[in-house]
This record gives sequence, structure tokens and C-alpha cells, in this order.
Amino acid sequence: FFFARAGGARMMLRKPVLLIIAARAAADCSRHTHCGSCLSSDQDGCFWCYDNGGSCKRVEQSLSPFGACSASGISLDAMTCECRPDVYTSCESCAKASHPSCVWMSANATGSVSYSIVTPLGTTRGELPPFRLGQGRCWAGSGFGPAGTTANTTLRLGEWAVSAAVSVVPSEWYWAQCSVQEGWMALLVALPSLLLAAALARCCCLAKRRRAHGAALLVHAVPVEPVPPPVPVVHPQGPRNA
Repeated sequence: FFFARAGGARMMLRKPVLLIIAARAAADCSRHTHCGSCLSSDQDGCFWCYDNGGSCKRVEQSLSPFGACSASGISLDAMTCECRPDVYTSCESCAKASHPSCVWMSANATGSVSYSIVTPLGTTRGELPPFRLGQGRCWAGSGFGPAGTTANTTLRLGEWAVSAAVSVVPSEWYWAQCSVQEGWMALLVALPSLLLAAALARCCCLAKRRRAHGAALLVHAVPVEPVPPPVPVVHPQGPRNA
């Protein structure tokens, strides 16, 4: 009975301690007002939630580690913050020539979030329902598409560890403008360079063929004169002495 009471006391003491740790950790995450600082490597356990204007949150010690944050609002990779999606909220403000490292990912992009929770009692795996982006988002990328559409990380809180993976598959995206979608704009930008390179290659090939053809004509046009045989040299004999 004594040991049972002692064990129960330890459990009762342990729970408030964990709650204090969780509250302190949540406060440490909430002080970050930008997703870049929230998702930096030295802020282990924090994730960015785009819901309600965006905020930095701490993973929870529960079977729902991301709390009330929607699956489409979860971000684990600091790369997603480079194009400031909380500032550039439209294609016109994001997909500009002055932002060559950003693309506008249109709404209806699909995605998934899966995770595994490791505790002293074991491992639990789960996943959130597949989602679609209700609104577009300014995303890091280039004329060849968005970058960093899959992120894997491990968030920690005391003895808990949450390994999560977020994957986004864009349906449409725009780079440097909002009229021509996907990679066609990059192809249009690169087309003059490709045509110039092809023209230079053709000119070099034609010049090489002309030089080879001219050399062949020169060989056939110049006759080869036969070499005359050597002429014997006759030495005159003078008068003989008597």
C-alpha cells in the first residue's frame, strides 16, 4: 500500500512538471512572429501554422500533436518562409520578375501529413486527412517549379518525439508573371538563348564542312608534276700529253 501511494505521488508530481515544461515551451515558440525564426534549427519542437494569419506553435503531448492547426496550414521547412507567404498573398505580388526565386502555387494543390509519436510507452503512427490548399501560397522555387514540396523533421517535447512528414503536390504554379502557368514561361525566357545556341552550332558545323570541302577541291585541282629523272653529268676529257 505504501509503495502504491508512493508511485501515485510520483505520477501526481510528474504531471504538473510536464505541464509546466509544455507551457514554457509553448511560450518560447509563440514569441516568434515570423516562420523563418520559428522553423530555424535551434528552435526544436516548433512548427508554423498558417491558420488565422499564421503563428508559431509547439507540438503537443497528445495523439493530435499539431492541435487545432489544419493539415494545410502546417509548415515544417524554413524554405517555405523564404518567399514570405504571409506578406505576398496574391499571384500579382508574389510571381514577379523581382522575385526570381519564388513561384505562386495556386489553390487546390493537394497534400498530406503523416507522423509518428515516440513516447516512453511506445510508438504511435498516424496521419491527417488529405487536404487541398484553400488559397494560393507564395512558395520558393524557380521557372522549373516549386522547391521543397516535401519536408521531414522531428519535433521534441520532453520525453516525446514527433517525426512528421508534410508533402504538397501543386496543381498549377506561376513564375515571374500570372498569365502563363507552369514551366512554359521558363521555356519562353530560355527560348532566345536556345535558338542562338542552335544557330551558333549550325554555323560552326557549316564552316567546318566548307573548310573540309575546300581542302578536298584543292587537292584534286592542283596537278602533281612528275619528277624528271636525274641527268647524267659528262665530264669533258682534255688533250693527252705526249
